[in-house]
Amino acid sequence: MKIKTIFLAAVFLASCQSVKYQKQAENPIQNSIDVSTEKTMVTRNVNQGLTVKKSEADFKSDTQNIQNIEQKNLWSFVKDHLNEPIEDNERIREQKEKLLKTKQHFYNLALNAEPYMYLIAEEIQKRNMPMKLVLLPIVESNFNPAAISSAKAAGLWQMLSSTAKYYGVKQNEWYDGRHDVLASTHAALDLMQNLNRKFNGDWLLTIAAYNCGEYCVLRQIKANKAQGKPTHFWALSLPRETSLYIPKMLALSDIIKNSEKYGVKLPISDENRGLIVVNLDHPMKLTQAAEMSGLPLSKFKLYNFGYKHSSTPLSGPHYFMVPQSHAQQFKIALKTKKKSMEDATLLANHKNDDMPSVFYKVAAGDTLSGIAQRMNIKVHDVKNWNQLEDLNFLKIGQVLQLKNELNYLNG
Repeated sequence: MKIKTIFLAAVFLASCQSVKYQKQAENPIQNSIDVSTEKTMVTRNVNQGLTVKKSEADFKSDTQNIQNIEQKNLWSFVKDHLNEPIEDNERIREQKEKLLKTKQHFYNLALNAEPYMYLIAEEIQKRNMPMKLVLLPIVESNFNPAAISSAKAAGLWQMLSSTAKYYGVKQNEWYDGRHDVLASTHAALDLMQNLNRKFNGDWLLTIAAYNCGEYCVLRQIKANKAQGKPTHFWALSLPRETSLYIPKMLALSDIIKNSEKYGVKLPISDENRGLIVVNLDHPMKLTQAAEMSGLPLSKFKLYNFGYKHSSTPLSGPHYFMVPQSHAQQFKIALKTKKKSMEDATLLANHKNDDMPSVFYKVAAGDTLSGIAQRMNIKVHDVKNWNQLEDLNFLKIGQVLQLKNELNYLNG
């Protein structure tokens, strides 16, 4: 059974952590549930082991999976899959009591998280991972893709730059995939799968390691073994944040599983609010894309917060995340605009130096310095506009941008 309605479970952790923002964006979480625990973002160690890097072709396939999921109420799906027994201990009871003090906010929190949850729950189900993991982005970030912690962990999953890069998340001047729900979800789940193998399938130890680092958990296991103590999560002396992190997640899981018992109202889900991928074949301004999709610009930017400037970069990614309710309109508008946009993209003939150029196709014998000299521009500017690392390596047929991308797209 496919998920289409899974989203919401995660929503309700929303206000868990105090988060700092480096970018200005509408906070998608209002009326937060107070489950914060002095979040101090401990550095997560980069883990060795098998990693799976996703191509844009993989992302297209994921979108098709989401579009094909069997329609079912998300909450019902989540409840059905939150089937692991939760032990009754003081730490979980304490977190449950705190959450239930603000249970009236669960409804709005669920609605705010819904766009992201379809994709996340689909990926978790596809990998046969525990459904309780859909709750982690709320504990981590208030389910805000713009979130950045004091330790510079970023996005829904609060990944550090070094860890994210290790798991294939692209980061540069134009784009930070930690703020991209698609790229960051794949990376976060890859990381957790690797950790789970190292902790012999123990998901509580896995989630603890995701929070405080693999070696943080391993050190405590080693210390307990040396003293003849148990080595399960509840017996370890872990940092305060981690010690509260898992009880919060389990308390939320129990509340959502038994929402009627606790008097928590959950909304009726709508798969049309779920985000899917719409692929592009050229760079595009976010303002233009928002207008074509029919979404408010602030909402469109929040759904695509990985892009750091007003347009997508030449080097990719080449897609936008759009709610299913707006995806068809956006796709039709893209097709309608395609010819005029192609006409606006000038491929200058390198033999005609007088022809005004925005893009330049590299020919045999071309060098970067030679191109810059003929076009009366600086090599350094060409390097920055095209995000070139090796100034001595050009490929025949490669298209170089010879005018600042933002100026061109604004022109």
